[in-house]
Amino acid sequence: MISPVPAPATERAKRNSRLLGLRHHSKKLESRPVRSSFALACTNMLRINRLTDYAIVLLARLGAEPKRVFRAAELSASTNLPPATVGKLLRALTRKGFLHSHRGVHGGYQLAGKPEEISLARVIASFEGPLGLTVCTHSEGGPTCRQQVLCPAQGHWQQINRALVSALNGVTLADLVRGSEFVRNPVSMEAAGARGSRVHC
Repeated sequence: MISPVPAPATERAKRNSRLLGLRHHSKKLESRPVRSSFALACTNMLRINRLTDYAIVLLARLGAEPKRVFRAAELSASTNLPPATVGKLLRALTRKGFLHSHRGVHGGYQLAGKPEEISLARVIASFEGPLGLTVCTHSEGGPTCRQQVLCPAQGHWQQINRALVSALNGVTLADLVRGSEFVRNPVSMEAAGARGSRVHC
């Protein structure tokens, strides 16, 4: 029996290095959490835009003291949102009719209505358009689904969508701020916001 000729030291070193590299790479892959495309898609399902979320935060702050005129800097400090983001949203909320803008030395922004009359559904729709989970739930005057006529799920989606819209219509700015620390002690909350870490957008 003929014994195999041992490979030169340099060749063995190269081969071992390649094997170690492959093993290391496979361990790295094994250590990563496996996320299916469905799981990745689900992370953004039914999620409102970040600016819409921040707009609701600002409106809730204004709704805690609806008669008060706030400066943009005050709102930035008390909500812990960046001044640039606050300025952008205040202008947008004024254009959309949620706020009154007052000029002058004592100017600022004030809620344009009663907190109990401003629903989350109205705010979200003003930033993101008609509330609809699927095309067929808000296709009036817009795109339609080719399967709409024969789709067995259409009626169910519309029922679910109505329930969602109804729930969002049932929650107002007054509900958001009821019992909140802003109502009980707004000054301390503003101080806490000024000390806290800034939200980055």
